[in-house]
Amino acid sequence: MSPSSRWRRWLAFAGVLATVAAGSGAAVPTPALTASRDPTPRDEALLHDAEELLIQRCMRQGGFAYWVVEYAPPPRSPTSWTT
Repeated sequence: MSPSSRWRRWLAFAGVLATVAAGSGAAVPTPALTASRDPTPRDEALLHDAEELLIQRCMRQGGFAYWVVEYAPPPRSPTSWTT
């Protein structure tokens, strides 16, 4: 794993923790939480990395081993194929 990939993963993990800590007591939803748009491929990769790091941390705290899986975008659906 490259240093930049490691940095991106830790940054994603810190973002998730900050979001959870800041959003747990909020009475009014912020515009960022209510915006309706499809996630970009970059958003999906960032969320995947944060999820993997959170799972790894929880598993280690429970005494288990967990290896972070690299993000792989989902394959295109057959209905989006062009002929």
